[in-house]
Amino acid sequence: MNKKIKSIFIIIFIMITSNFLWAQYGSFGITSAQLVGTGDIINNSYSTLAIGINPAYLAVAPDTNHYIAIQFPNFSFKAIESSMTLEDFNNYFNYPKARYLSDNEKAEFYNKFEDENGFYFNLGSNVFTFAIKPDDNIGTFALSVTDYFAGTANIPLTLIDLILNGNQKNKNYKFDDFSFKMWWIRSYAFTWANKILEFSDNSFIKSINVGVTAKYYNGFAYAGVDKFSANLHTGENNELTGMIDYLAQTALSTDFGNEYEFENVDYPKNVGYFNEPSGSGFGIDLGFSAKLDNNLTVGLALTDIGSINWNTHVAEYKAQGDIFINDLFDKNQRNDLENFIEDSSYAIDNYSLSLPTTLRFNLSYQLSDEFENFPGNMSLHLGYNQGFNNNPANSTKPKVAFGLIWETLPYLPVIMTGITNNRAGDLAWSFGLGYNTSVIDFAVATQNLISLFSNANYPHASASLNIIWKIGI
Repeated sequence: MNKKIKSIFIIIFIMITSNFLWAQYGSFGITSAQLVGTGDIINNSYSTLAIGINPAYLAVAPDTNHYIAIQFPNFSFKAIESSMTLEDFNNYFNYPKARYLSDNEKAEFYNKFEDENGFYFNLGSNVFTFAIKPDDNIGTFALSVTDYFAGTANIPLTLIDLILNGNQKNKNYKFDDFSFKMWWIRSYAFTWANKILEFSDNSFIKSINVGVTAKYYNGFAYAGVDKFSANLHTGENNELTGMIDYLAQTALSTDFGNEYEFENVDYPKNVGYFNEPSGSGFGIDLGFSAKLDNNLTVGLALTDIGSINWNTHVAEYKAQGDIFINDLFDKNQRNDLENFIEDSSYAIDNYSLSLPTTLRFNLSYQLSDEFENFPGNMSLHLGYNQGFNNNPANSTKPKVAFGLIWETLPYLPVIMTGITNNRAGDLAWSFGLGYNTSVIDFAVATQNLISLFSNANYPHASASLNIIWKIGI
């Protein structure tokens, strides 16, 4: 592989790994350390851990009829998920020295992207959560503020082929499967949950909880490609001819100081936590849980029903026309192609996008209750998440996870572990440790334990930390 081709791929890879070190909550999102440790599934967690996942579990409180819980700090990130690791990159490209790939190496590299050619990233931070249960009869209430930065990108296999083999004579290239979406949004959520029914000890259903969360969203940044159609043909002299049909939108807080091409306004840069939003919207979470016979608990939730309307400092990019390139490495031709896309921006009034609506199912089994002398408490959990769109942090691909939580002997850590599938199509082994007392719950976890001990330089690294302070009243 020549140095120019290698340089292009290095630029693409660096752009992905450096810009995506931020960013769920949807079907594949990061939430809390307790959930990350068990494979990011819904578990029978009480109090603030239920917010955004299944509000009905907010009513599963500690052994008290009255309490206050404050969750702070809470931070989770997933650097990047893709089908290629940094080890693959170094192997195929012999980074930092260039080398030529054999036909077999090219085929192996291409196959890395054939089943899953996407890149996914997210960062979540629960800034503050406050929950209070004043009385059993009226239920539990909670307020929370959470920031999410998430995105998804799909790299066309045609582009991989073009990078590996160059523009071959008399060949057609299609880039219709390219996609990209990212956003930074913040939710202000109010949650209520309570036990609404309780049955006799002889009944199969012991009790039923319900919960609802109302959310108000602010959006500070969005960029996405709505449509991308590019058909190119290589001629006898390796020149590329064809057409591009492109439509994208961006929305940015004016506090970022960015100016569009069509504007003549000097926005002062004033980046901070309380930025002027570029969009807003409403969402709702609905949750249900039931405690069953045989130490089983089942939960069902539908989260983030709603949308965000980006209506301030919004631009659209539209380009449609023919292109001609006879030298991919000619700077002037690359500039012409960039200008063809970038100079096509114009203002639009608004752009609406659905929230990452997700159906969540969870089944928990209290294993330790079946054995008299079992050391500590152990519960097994099976979870299923189904997203209804492919917006950031979400996917129409299902996510399934199996995990366990083992509250070992007193004064020893709580062990959390689980197996799940990630967006890149691989299995991930999650692991976490926690420590619970009467006044504090502390947990740390990673969604990919293997990456912590491997020399493969996985870009799938993740970490999560949260602390809950509890006050009995």
